Amino acid sequence: MEVAISQGRILELTVTSDELSAIRQCLNEVCNGYEVKDFVLKIGVDEKTALRLLDATSRHNPAKVAPAGGDKFRVSFTPEEARIVVNAMTETLTGGGVGAYEYFARIGAETAEIEVMRSSIQSALAT
Repeated sequence: MEVAISQGRILELTVTSDELSAIRQCLNEVCNGYEVKDFVLKIGVDEKTALRLLDATSRHNPAKVAPAGGDKFRVSFTPEEARIVVNAMTETLTGGGVGAYEYFARIGAETAEIEVMRSSIQSALAT
């Protein structure tokens, strides 16, 4: 995954189809996979807003996701949207709703891969 920031503070992620699926699955798990207690506190928005972001990150939404050649896509996130993604990743990693033994089956990526993606997005948000 590559992360760049545009002049308007929009995060542009260049991801593989597997990485895009893992991002979406983290959002899906917190919205639909299990109950997240204190959802707004942990994710940063209400469930309807998180669901809208999940829908917006479909490969078929040209406003948010664009083909970037081969197996890659360019995904645009506002800083607020990027924080929602980071929070969803954090919740799936540490919240207990997705067990370590089933993480890959439910998310489509290893925990270490999600940690690297989460760290990359957090670093971009900090700049």
